[in-house]
Amino acid sequence: MSKLPKNRLVKRIEEGIKRILYPLLILNIIIDEGGKAYGYMIAKKFSELTGTRLVESTLYPTLKELEKMGLVKSYWGESPSGPPRKYYIATEKAFTELKKACYNLKILLDMLAKICKD
Repeated sequence: MSKLPKNRLVKRIEEGIKRILYPLLILNIIIDEGGKAYGYMIAKKFSELTGTRLVESTLYPTLKELEKMGLVKSYWGESPSGPPRKYYIATEKAFTELKKACYNLKILLDMLAKICKD
């Protein structure tokens, strides 16, 4: 296995973490919002939870991927103010898949805790 320079390795790890965690966080936000949420609400809750801004170029492709996986469905609905919104609804599959993913992630974090010492 070849060694990557530290800056490339750190960047690769950060990108991997985003690929793993962002869909889980977004799905969890939808579920926490009663199983239904829209883009701006998701981005706002994401920022509140993580202190990180979730940009549209990350949010909407992630939602599309969750939809392809059958974890969310979407529809256009009325907005209390302004134009219609696209709502995302968690499917039954989303609840079980999120639980499984969190379990597997916890195992991975336990393994990392053993090798990533102070």
